[in-house]
Amino acid sequence: MDDARREREAAERAEIYAPKPTGGAWLAGSCGAVVAMVVLFTIGKVYELPLRPNLIFAVPIVLAAFVTVYVGYRRARGKNRQAQADEMEKGR
Repeated sequence: MDDARREREAAERAEIYAPKPTGGAWLAGSCGAVVAMVVLFTIGKVYELPLRPNLIFAVPIVLAAFVTVYVGYRRARGKNRQAQADEMEKGR
C-alpha cells in the first residue's frame, strides 16, 4: 500500500472519533467574539443598558470569548492530528 493511500485511510479513520475542524483558528475566534458581542448587545437592549458606557465590561468579555474559541479550535486540531498519527501507527 502506498503512503498517500495509508495517510488518506488513516485520516478517514481518525475523522470518526476526532473530526478535523474546518475554517481556521482566527475565523473561529472571530465568530466567538461576534457571538459574544451579539449576546452583550441583546442583554443591553433587554435591560436598557447602553453598550458604549460599559465598554470596560464588554471588551474583556469579547476578548475572553475570542481566546476561548481560538484555544478550543487549536485543541480540536491537535486532537485530530494526534488521532491521525495514532491511526498511521496502527496501520503499519
